[in-house]
Amino acid sequence: MLYLPFAIKQTCICFTDSDSVIMSVLFLCFFAFLVLGRLIHKSFLLQQNVTESIDWLTITSFIFVFFLPYDEHFVFFVFVLSAFYIMGYFKRGFKAQTDKLLILFTSISLSLAFWAQDFFEIPDIIKSEVFLIPIAILCAVIILLWKDKSEITWNIAFITALLSVIYLGLAAMVSEELTDALIILCLMMIILLISFTNKSMRWFLLSACTLIFLTFYLTRDFWIEIQWWVYLLTAGIILLCMAAAHERRKQKGITKWKFKLFDYFKK
Repeated sequence: MLYLPFAIKQTCICFTDSDSVIMSVLFLCFFAFLVLGRLIHKSFLLQQNVTESIDWLTITSFIFVFFLPYDEHFVFFVFVLSAFYIMGYFKRGFKAQTDKLLILFTSISLSLAFWAQDFFEIPDIIKSEVFLIPIAILCAVIILLWKDKSEITWNIAFITALLSVIYLGLAAMVSEELTDALIILCLMMIILLISFTNKSMRWFLLSACTLIFLTFYLTRDFWIEIQWWVYLLTAGIILLCMAAAHERRKQKGITKWKFKLFDYFKK
């Protein structure tokens, strides 16, 4: 059986030298082995009244992938077929956690296929944002799969979002394209509204800080032109207001500063 993919490819070469035909035949053999492996193996288990048996058809189906014509699309097809191969073991009597891992690895394989594809060219102006779409989908998959561990999964999503924002921010600063900055501003505005509605403090702070930083960065020419004494005057006014507010709070017997806005969010 291990020599079958090689024999099939050599047979195809005898009749045609078209890579597309050879690839189509190997695709059909790959999917045929996956489907037949699932059907025959399940039927065998029922007939023999056993719970465990080796499914050689499914295991060896991936060998066909190694005989695909090596061209510019080879890596893309390897990742796509890897996703189908992994899902070939889904719902095959494994534990629930194993099935969840199979879905996760399938998502990772499809993400790699998305990054490896070269069928259409992504415009440079949105390439950074499009590059992060599979990562966002992976985070969503992890959250949905492990709902019972929501604290851990949301921490992973937040750290990923933080790193993504830093990456997009640096990309926008390097490219100096207004479109990149506007895309980040729109995304942060959406996150700001959602986080405020859901009372999530860390997501609110992430989006708010990003909006403030990008706003100042985009208008940096305006701030540079302002005279130094204006900043000094503004800082003095702010300090005087803070001192007056602090003295007033002391007169009322309030010793600790407390931001009422933070009381709105969940602890």
